[in-house]
Amino acid sequence: MTKKLSRRELLKASCALSATACLPLHSANAKDIEWDEPWDVIVVGAGAAGLCAAVAARQSSTSVLLIEKMPEAGGNSAICTGDMAVCGSPIQKLLGIKDSPEIMAADLVRQGVVSDPDRCRFVSENCLAAWRWTISELGMDWSPNAIQFDLG
Repeated sequence: MTKKLSRRELLKASCALSATACLPLHSANAKDIEWDEPWDVIVVGAGAAGLCAAVAARQSSTSVLLIEKMPEAGGNSAICTGDMAVCGSPIQKLLGIKDSPEIMAADLVRQGVVSDPDRCRFVSENCLAAWRWTISELGMDWSPNAIQFDLG
């Protein structure tokens, strides 16, 4: 049976993973580093998106280098405390919340932080699959008691 990780446990593990990956860079001067190591994939940024990209790339048996400019992982994901915008989730359906990619895209455009309609549509059409991936591949356990209505 797969152990389910809480969002907090995932963030802690992500921080530990990125800190371990970056140790050689912290302990050496740039002139002392050999820059000819071959990598199949280089992921820039150890926020939620970067960490998920690194995990997905690694699952396909590629060599992955994860780099982060900050001394710890998290990026903007640390600021949002692991929240994820998802429309049409089973949790929403269970609670009787009517939502759809079209409603979410319109909300995103209206609130204006990211107002490009194509980008908002792409995010809203793919967020449910990404949410399901966090459950099946990362063992996330999303709480139905933690649903929030933010910005839209």
